Amino acid sequence: MSGGIKSDSAFSLIANTSLALSNWALLIILSKTFSAEQLGQVVLSLSICAPIFLLISLNLRTLLVVDVTWDYSLSTYWQARMLVGGAAVVIAYCLFRLAPSAIEPIYFLIILLYKYIDSLSEFIHAYYRRTSYFKLSAVIVSLKSIFSISLLLLGGFSSFELNYVLTIWLLNAITFTGLEYILFKKLIAKHDSESLPINILATKSVKAIFGLFVRYRTLAVSAVISALFFNVPNYFLASHISIESAGYFATLSYFMVAGAIVINSISQSCSPRLARFFVNDKRAEFTQLVRLMCLSGLVIGASAIIFSWLFGSWLLRFVYNESIADYHLELVIIMAAAALRYCYIFIGTAMSSMKEFRLQTRIYTAGIITLTLSCFLLVPTLNLLGASLAMLIAVSVEMICYFVLINRTVISCFEKREKSCQ
Repeated sequence: MSGGIKSDSAFSLIANTSLALSNWALLIILSKTFSAEQLGQVVLSLSICAPIFLLISLNLRTLLVVDVTWDYSLSTYWQARMLVGGAAVVIAYCLFRLAPSAIEPIYFLIILLYKYIDSLSEFIHAYYRRTSYFKLSAVIVSLKSIFSISLLLLGGFSSFELNYVLTIWLLNAITFTGLEYILFKKLIAKHDSESLPINILATKSVKAIFGLFVRYRTLAVSAVISALFFNVPNYFLASHISIESAGYFATLSYFMVAGAIVINSISQSCSPRLARFFVNDKRAEFTQLVRLMCLSGLVIGASAIIFSWLFGSWLLRFVYNESIADYHLELVIIMAAAALRYCYIFIGTAMSSMKEFRLQTRIYTAGIITLTLSCFLLVPTLNLLGASLAMLIAVSVEMICYFVLINRTVISCFEKREKSCQ
């Protein structure tokens, strides 16, 4: 159970670090043991699948944590995850088959199934955090990541073909998600006394899920726009330069995850508290916690820039290969963009805890439009450098929007809350 922000953040940090290392291991092994083209195919597959899953799945893991008053039942959330996740698989595969692509179908299919399994796992861990089982979540994610990394290393350095390596990766995810589901059901019986329905296509269930989608559609749009932020450069690079350059950019941009691990850990541990502060009308405590979170983001971001400037070239050579090490400057620019993002990402967390999703959608829309236009202008001539600069420009636009609007938003949301309670 929960032991305070520090312990919850520590356990979230362990879980997020383990998950990030597991995902990073895939990129590292691909860059070291497979061709740049295969690396690009996997990266582009992930870039296609991720936004579709986020758009269709409503970012339910966030709703599950911040819905303190249970506006929708747990069974409704679970049914929504199962149903819309399946829809995401069908839509993504149909789009892949209809559109011309340089991606091997077997690679795309395996990654698509992995994303579906991973979406179920994310939902289950969101429930763990909601019920303050941060330690349990950290232990399971750590074990899953250790097995995943070990299996990837075994497959990658044993001269297995890429489709076999990806299949091993998928089977590991399926196995641990099954274990997570068993524990999930036990926790439900303990805390909510609610059974998960088997028939997810019942008329009543579909109506409830549709109502959930209509009410929180802006959150889904906000989530997919946020995902596109990391994937739009890959689309432009694959289209205008080569699929190999998209793979290279993904290996560089994944360094943003290093700082985001800590950022997400703080965010996940503080989200339930921010939601409770808002529901209980504790504006001073709410504001103070948000300020502390933003300050921590500033410190982490500054450290990331300094580290990438001093050690970036060596790190790229050590982690990946000589070809990727040539993009040291691009790494520094990407980490500068990450630093700005770390400063304002907690404002988004605060808005989510108040269920203020529309404003976030508008801000992220402004950011993605800026990113797309910048990529259109810069990528064809500057290659990866253009993609890096485009990311920095877009982040700057989002940061300005967030800091201009946050005070007015907090005041407005608390006033609405007070009036609704009168």
